[in-house]
Amino acid sequence: MADFIAIDFETANEHRASACAVALVFFEKGRISEEYHWLIRPPRGIDYFNPFNIRLHGISSRDVADQPQFNELWPEIYRLINNEMLAAHNASFDISVLRRLLDVYNLRYPELEFVCTCNIARRTWGQLTSYSLNVVADHLGYRFKHHDALDDAITCGRILIEACTYHNCASIHELAGKLGMRVGILNREKYYPCSVVSPYRNTGKRSRNTLKMGELKKDNINPYGV
Repeated sequence: MADFIAIDFETANEHRASACAVALVFFEKGRISEEYHWLIRPPRGIDYFNPFNIRLHGISSRDVADQPQFNELWPEIYRLINNEMLAAHNASFDISVLRRLLDVYNLRYPELEFVCTCNIARRTWGQLTSYSLNVVADHLGYRFKHHDALDDAITCGRILIEACTYHNCASIHELAGKLGMRVGILNREKYYPCSVVSPYRNTGKRSRNTLKMGELKKDNINPYGV
């Protein structure tokens, strides 16, 4: 099957731009080829850690006190993901974290495609009562540490491979077509979500100057991912 990169963010609080960890896991021909994991110091003004989030991922302000901010990591991450296919479980969360961070720091947008393994699992294993990462993983027989960015990314990638095998698809685009899904797109000009029902629509990516340091707003919809 086609190569891809599984991505997972963890956040310090309800703000999407408060990323405190990110992992990238490269899959080549269905196998893990590279793993990257960083702790991140969230942007000033939203760098507090909610007790709820700490209970989820175990990361606190002390863990990131000496870690780089996202803009310091971005040149390396950009090099790794630009012009690639990403996979995330609940991609609407992880891609929105990436978008908020790029806007907060006024960073260059990458060119990438992405798919949501939560949507893929919902269209593949319709009998499950939930499609959160841990429930899908348990159904497939995978054990992992939930809300650990690296473990989550690895599990996301394995779910995508399992779905391709289940549907006998040689590529992610073939899988998306078979499931009636549209592959998401993110670049400096447009953002299209990975959708299972709606046609592509331009969501009107906000001006790069709209979200600035000190002018951060809360993201109240599904703030913690799956």
